[in-house]
Amino acid sequence: MILFCLGMISLATVTSLGLFLSCEPAKIAGFHIPYSTQSITEKSIYSECNKNCHCLPHLYDPICGVDNINYFSPCFAGCVSYKVINYRMYYMGCKCIHSNVTRDYDAVHHPCPKACPLFYLFT
Repeated sequence: MILFCLGMISLATVTSLGLFLSCEPAKIAGFHIPYSTQSITEKSIYSECNKNCHCLPHLYDPICGVDNINYFSPCFAGCVSYKVINYRMYYMGCKCIHSNVTRDYDAVHHPCPKACPLFYLFT
């Protein structure tokens, strides 16, 4: 019985250490990464590129720009149009997204994928 208790305590200790492991949260333009017109210390999802868009800050709808940066929503990325191809939304004319990548679109409707080396520990 003592060995069983020691085994359970060991198992509980090892699994509770998993509570301290985490992956880096997604970086969002304006919060973690400045827009191209912002200083590094300025934290705001509003910028020159989206100031006339009248975006609503309570509507979180993340998109991934071709610059591999997450944007709070298509509106905060300054996107003016979209198209749906194979059930996936692509955004064009996004004034806040600047990239050297040439594509038919500026962003995709989902958060950017991120590498998390601890992912397999959580599954």
